[in-house]
Amino acid sequence: MEISTAQALTELIEELVCDLFPDAARVEKYGGVLFEAVAGDASSQVGGYFVYSAHMSVEFSHGAGFEDPAGVLEGKGKYRRHIKLREIADFHAKQLPFYLKQAFRG
Repeated sequence: MEISTAQALTELIEELVCDLFPDAARVEKYGGVLFEAVAGDASSQVGGYFVYSAHMSVEFSHGAGFEDPAGVLEGKGKYRRHIKLREIADFHAKQLPFYLKQAFRG
């Protein structure tokens, strides 16, 4: 993934989380960024994002229970799901705000 694309997607995600969930904590971990609904409480982690060579993965700790009308959630784990973003347009095309709102609703 191009650095400029990763930076733009990071800014979009960070701005959205800050606007919608101003009390959320940001924790750098596992080579990416995790979000906690309650700062300092690791059990309140709702997900995060990780940049790879070909895409950015936005992970949801309890994504298996999410509504997914767009059919964009990937993964087969018991709890976790993720969305792969390969370009800036994917942020809206894959309705990332809809899924982030679900993540913080818990």
